This record gives sequence, structure tokens and C-alpha cells, in this order.
Amino acid sequence: MKKYVIGIFALALALGFTAFTHIPKSPKPTVTDYYYQFSGMQTQLDRKTSTKYINPTTTAPNGITCPSGSVNQCYLHVQLTGTAPTNPNFSGWTFDANGFPLTGTGFSSNIKKP
Repeated sequence: MKKYVIGIFALALALGFTAFTHIPKSPKPTVTDYYYQFSGMQTQLDRKTSTKYINPTTTAPNGITCPSGSVNQCYLHVQLTGTAPTNPNFSGWTFDANGFPLTGTGFSSNIKKP
């Protein structure tokens, strides 16, 4: 029994030390707001075309310049991790009857001029 005491003691110490070891959590990815300017015609088809949304910026648009009317798209607001692609990825997105994005990865809102 004496020859096992040191081994059992070492095992107990090892278990004790690992039980209280802090394992750092991986940091949550940073989510950034991006605003894509709408450059297409105010049609259902153009609103559904991702290449019509250009110039992603992290600055919210101020003094929106686009045609008046609640059916006119000006900007698309998305929340993404990492660097914004040149155009939003509409893969798996849904759209309303007028072609405005409704849901999708990173979708936040449509910015229209009232």
C-alpha cells in the first residue's frame, strides 16, 4: 500500500489543480453596423439585386438624398462581423412584395425616405 500512496497523492493533486484551472472563453466577434447605398432603379427587381447596393460605410447616412416616397429604397442597414463585402450577400434572404429585404443574415433595416 505504501508504494501507491505517492501515486494516489499525485493523482489527487493533478485532479485538484485541473478542477480549478480557469479556461479563457474565446471573445465574441465584434458586430459592426454597415450602410449600403442603393444605386438601382426603384423597382422590385433592382431592390432584390445585391449589386445595386454599393459603398458600404460604418457611418449612418445623414441628410438622405433619394426620391421621396415610402416605396423608395435609399440605404440598406446590415450588421456584420468582420469587413463588409463590396455588396451584401442576399443568399437565403426574403423580400416583401415590393422587393424590400425582410430577413437575412445581418439584416437590420431598410432606410427609406418618407
